[in-house]
Amino acid sequence: MKNKAIILLIFIIVIIAVIGIILAVRNSGEENTTANNVNTEESNNEENQVIENTKETQGETVNNETTNSNRVLVAVFSQGGEVYNVGNVEVGNTMMFANKIVDHFGDDADLFHITTVEPYPESYDELTEVAREQLDSNARPEIQGQVDNFEQYDTIFIGYPIWWGEIPPAVSTFLESYDFTGKTVIPFNTHEGSGSSGTYQDIANALSNANVNTNGLAIRGTDAREESSRNTIENWLRELGY
Repeated sequence: MKNKAIILLIFIIVIIAVIGIILAVRNSGEENTTANNVNTEESNNEENQVIENTKETQGETVNNETTNSNRVLVAVFSQGGEVYNVGNVEVGNTMMFANKIVDHFGDDADLFHITTVEPYPESYDELTEVAREQLDSNARPEIQGQVDNFEQYDTIFIGYPIWWGEIPPAVSTFLESYDFTGKTVIPFNTHEGSGSSGTYQDIANALSNANVNTNGLAIRGTDAREESSRNTIENWLRELGY
């Protein structure tokens, strides 16, 4: 009888332990689901805000008539549509990154969305094919709009995704369209594993008369969409002295 009682006690303890584990796993799953839902909601809210902030800038001329020499220009090339590891979105990864920079500077920054006259395909596979063709041919696609009073900007941030390890041709068009002599140029980019791919030095070589800061920031595209990347960007800007 004593042995049966001990076995029964052990059985009860095991049952209680199993129930405890099941409840813990269930609660953990519910917490993770809630956290994921919150992160998704925050990302969607941020994207909606970016859409509101940038819908007037695509292909528009930036014409700021102030003479504040401390103004900052954030020029960014960013594609919506089918985005690698993200899905179909209206706002590209690099634009999400760029808007966090604009938020940091507030009213002292202007945003220029580098947009081509001939739109790129929204399909990811088609886009990569066009990108490869343009890079191979050293193309300079025409871009919409312009930055008036370009001379007023002392600091210019240049943002772009990495295309086949290189700067997108539209960004090269932008760099060749203005006189960057004496200006501070700070590149930033999104990627999916290639980092900056040496493009900061490429910009420094292309803008030999400018002060190109090659301590740029490269963020994975998926991370750039998250609110958590704001701290990374803010810390980077502070390290640069802004």
